[in-house]
Amino acid sequence: MKNLIILLFLISSVSIFAKNPVKSNRAIEEVSWALESARWDYDQAMTLNFEEFLGKDSLDCEMRSYDEAMTLIRKAIRGFRGYFPDEELPFSEALAALDSILAGQDLEYCLGEDYGTKVWQIYRGSEYLFSVEQ
Repeated sequence: MKNLIILLFLISSVSIFAKNPVKSNRAIEEVSWALESARWDYDQAMTLNFEEFLGKDSLDCEMRSYDEAMTLIRKAIRGFRGYFPDEELPFSEALAALDSILAGQDLEYCLGEDYGTKVWQIYRGSEYLFSVEQ
C-alpha cells in the first residue's frame, strides 16, 4: 500500500511538470535557478520564474512573436554572464531548448509590476509558460 501511494505521488508530480514544457527542461530550469540565486548580486539582474505571480486580468497583455521571449532570456543570460563570467551553466542548451519549444509561435505577453519590479508573464494561448522579472 505504501508503495502504491509513493507511485501515485510520483506520477502526479511528473504530470504537474509535464504540463509546462519550459519548466520540464533540465537546462532551462538550471539556468533559471542560477538567475534567481543571483537576483540581488548585481544591478539590472533578471530572473526567469515558473510561478504565475500576478493575476492575468489585471495586466496589460498583447500578442507578439516568440522572438521577444528569446530576447528577454538572452538579455538575462548576458547580464548574468557579465557578472559571473566563469560560471559554467548550460546556457546554449537552455536557449536551444526554449527556441525549439516556442519556435514560430505567437505568445501573449502580459506586463505588470510587483513591488517596483517589471514582470512579463508569458502565455501560449491560455497556458502560462514563464515569467521574466527585471
